[in-house]
Amino acid sequence: MFNVHSFKNEIGDTSMNLSRNFTNEPENRNGLLPQGKHKRSLSYDILAVDMRYSTQHTLLRYAREAFQQHSYSSDVAEYIQNKARRYIGGTFQCVVGTSYGYSIIHNDLYYFYFKMNRYNILVFRTRA
Repeated sequence: MFNVHSFKNEIGDTSMNLSRNFTNEPENRNGLLPQGKHKRSLSYDILAVDMRYSTQHTLLRYAREAFQQHSYSSDVAEYIQNKARRYIGGTFQCVVGTSYGYSIIHNDLYYFYFKMNRYNILVFRTRA
């Protein structure tokens, strides 16, 4: 089965807003570690989800790792996409940014839209 999601990313426009934190550590003033690396523990907000909890948790871990290792949003997206493809399986797509609109078709139980480190992150699996 496939679902269609459309979402225009604007301030205050979210379909779900569930706050979660990896830790309660205070954030660095600019959210970055020295040399452009991000801090180890990153808070996140779930904006929309159609995914099993265990898969969500795995993708959040991949996103945290990506922000630790990369400074550019395109590198973060590529890291999450490759990890998801390799360890979860299937054809995943990942979008990381601060402002965009989208309309997608995704597999049931494989849609996750969340915010981490001031970036919106959309991860979904499509038919191979």
